[in-house]
Amino acid sequence: GADVKTVARILVNKLYMDEDSIIYMKNGDVLYDGELYRSVKRFQRLNDMHDDGIIGPMLIKALRKRK
Repeated sequence: GADVKTVARILVNKLYMDEDSIIYMKNGDVLYDGELYRSVKRFQRLNDMHDDGIIGPMLIKALRKRK
């Protein structure tokens, strides 16, 4: 939903993934696929977070604060 789209946009802005890697569904939501999952885990790992790939409030807060 909206959280996945927000996370994808921030990861692209922070150069953790390429915008061309984002897959949009017909309803405009972003598909939480392998590339996005790997980018989330990479961000978590590089920012000393538990790299579980879960999109939640802590991840979004960290993405908004960190490089």
